[in-house]
Amino acid sequence: MRATSVIGDAEAAVARVRAADGERLAPYETISAELYLEKAREQQGRAQYGAAEDLARQSLRFAREAAERTGEVRRVAPEQPAPRAQ
Repeated sequence: MRATSVIGDAEAAVARVRAADGERLAPYETISAELYLEKAREQQGRAQYGAAEDLARQSLRFAREAAERTGEVRRVAPEQPAPRAQ
């Protein structure tokens, strides 16, 4: 049950990071979170619940780092309006 819970938390965190444009603002952390989550699901499907939980925790850690980074990037360099064509 713990693996399922941690995987659910990681899924939610990855979804939030994607919604915050994490692939552009924190690509390494976002992609790492996605890949760890994918591997956690694979391990869960093979009834390797301990490994699935560990991988999901790694995914969650990367998703949190991505969320922090996307917030930092937005504070330091807020999006500028696109220049108008002349």
